[in-house]
Amino acid sequence: MGKNFEIKYHSKVPHQDLKKLTKAIQIQLRVAIENKLQSNPIGFGKPLTGILKKYFSIRVGNYRIVYVVKGSIVTILVCEHRSTVYKEAMNRLF
Repeated sequence: MGKNFEIKYHSKVPHQDLKKLTKAIQIQLRVAIENKLQSNPIGFGKPLTGILKKYFSIRVGNYRIVYVVKGSIVTILVCEHRSTVYKEAMNRLF
């Protein structure tokens, strides 16, 4: 069994991002977080470029989870539809 990473969330993820999604999408995102990000976030994630250079994203259908890995902690910055996720990620950084 691989290393277990601790998952933390940006303050807007539970109160803003997840609340506007259907229950089915919320479950799909939770499963991806539990099965992929807790065990191997760098292996499953795609490294981002530009301003989001230190961040990764993982695809869950038409939704993306943008996160950063520091040591054994994965901090999820944003969970949104692929059309808006990167713009929202940059907004949360600045």
